[in-house]
Amino acid sequence: MIKKTCERIWELIITNKNSVLIFLISFFILTSFAGTRMYIDDEAVILDQFYNLIHGSISLETFKINSNGIYLVLNDHIYGKFSYSLLILSLPVYYFLRAMDLLYGGHLFLLQLWALSGGFIAYLIAGTRKIKYPELFGVISYFVLIAINMYYFKPINFPKWGEWLSIEFTNILITSLLVVFVYLLFRKFFSDKIAFFASLFLIFATPISFYAITLKHHTLSLFLTLLAFYFFSEAPHSRAVGHLLVPRFVVAFLGGCTQPQQSCGVFR
Repeated sequence: MIKKTCERIWELIITNKNSVLIFLISFFILTSFAGTRMYIDDEAVILDQFYNLIHGSISLETFKINSNGIYLVLNDHIYGKFSYSLLILSLPVYYFLRAMDLLYGGHLFLLQLWALSGGFIAYLIAGTRKIKYPELFGVISYFVLIAINMYYFKPINFPKWGEWLSIEFTNILITSLLVVFVYLLFRKFFSDKIAFFASLFLIFATPISFYAITLKHHTLSLFLTLLAFYFFSEAPHSRAVGHLLVPRFVVAFLGGCTQPQQSCGVFR
């Protein structure tokens, strides 16, 4: 059972290696950027919202970071002004990273993911370029990246930074999926080379790379909008129910991303 599942996953990777390569390149670059960014003041409000959400409260009962943010006061309860859409998606990521932290360290797990994505990129490129022994090329790249990062890396205290890392990691994954769907759309309407260039251009576009490593939900809103366009474009050529239902679900969820932010303007 496990062997067949692994074989199917590997077959999907090989048959869609360009999309996988685009995803891994985006993940690798954005994760590299994440270690060098500065934090914005209003992100402390998002962090407080997520911290209270983990403890079962939408209102801000506890403030992990004291900041001069903008809050809503309703029925003697304080609320943050940002949407909970990204925070809800970050919940399973937080619990998974916390489990990894209990096993051997959440920061080491993220380090291995970063190095593994780089090694797999080297493997796929070596295979595409018909280089001999692409597996060896990927393994060497993985260990080189591990060695370089371990030399400069400083351990991260997960109990202190776990909420921040979880939201940021979720945002990076969503942005990488956004880049993949840009590639798929451009490949459908233009060509593979144009699609590859467009996806790489998107990774280095300042608004995308900036918001990908923040705690804000702007990239999620853009991803859901693009996802709706993609499935609507596929609907006339397919009888699959998913191509009709997914855009409707996406639009409904997109409303949840933007509506709380709009309503907050009334209370400013």
